[in-house]
Amino acid sequence: MGSLKYPDENGFDAFLKKHGGSDNASTDCERTVFQFDVQRKYFKEALDRSACNADTLKHEPKMNNIDTYTRLRDFWQRHYSAHYMTLVVQSKETLDTLEKWVKEIFSQIPNKFWALALYGGNGETGFEQNSTYSIFSISVTLTDEGYKHFYEVAHVVFQIWEEIQKIEANEFHYQEQTDPVDYVESLCENMQLFQKEDFLTGDQLLFEYKPEIIADALNQLSPQKANLVLLSAANEGQCHLKESIVLFDTFVSILSHNLGEPAYEADVAQLEYKLVAGEHGLVIRVKGFNHKLPTQDNAANAFPCAYVYV
Repeated sequence: MGSLKYPDENGFDAFLKKHGGSDNASTDCERTVFQFDVQRKYFKEALDRSACNADTLKHEPKMNNIDTYTRLRDFWQRHYSAHYMTLVVQSKETLDTLEKWVKEIFSQIPNKFWALALYGGNGETGFEQNSTYSIFSISVTLTDEGYKHFYEVAHVVFQIWEEIQKIEANEFHYQEQTDPVDYVESLCENMQLFQKEDFLTGDQLLFEYKPEIIADALNQLSPQKANLVLLSAANEGQCHLKESIVLFDTFVSILSHNLGEPAYEADVAQLEYKLVAGEHGLVIRVKGFNHKLPTQDNAANAFPCAYVYV
């Protein structure tokens, strides 16, 4: 079969043979490779024909009552995307000419890929993971097309939790031997946070199946409890939250000023505190003797806040 631009059946093969060229293809487990050669003066047209060619099986599927068009159309919609493909061209033409031809001929191939990379998990610092709370951060690097489908990408992220669990289980069972110093340091930290039967595994596995704990954890990973941040140069001049950010910074400054008098005695006793306009809300950091910290917290609690992490 041919294509809209070159409708003659087997037109590509005929064109190559007519101009001293040839073509071939091979398929292994995961890849299919198409290749051709032709005389130099016919190279551009051959390149164009290869991009538009729709040659495929015809007679055998028809005999087996297989709707080839529907099957190919479904495959095309799901898998025919530029991010799955690579292209190499070689000719005596200049690099600028080859680049121009490639962009002209192949730029119309759709790119259905929305993301380039995904990173997620708990941070290792005490301000992101401790015995009081835990922040689960996910960062997705989007393509231009993915940027247009930001909310759809966010929806997919909340559907991959089971897959992440399986991956972490495999990583634990087949992990490489770690440096002894790092290993004992990790165990010491685990001994501060977990029961003795979980010292070795820490937060990597849940051995005992408790559906209520899993359900509770999953319920926390919901869009309603997530902070979605979209960063892009395309957003320049379009942010409507600048006023809110300024107001929040002003609020923190006023709160710090108002705490000066009630916290004065604590300051004299070398009980330190600091208010920070953090990414996730207001952060209150305190430092001092353990048995005196509640007294300092009571002073801070006199001024209620939306988000407080201590």
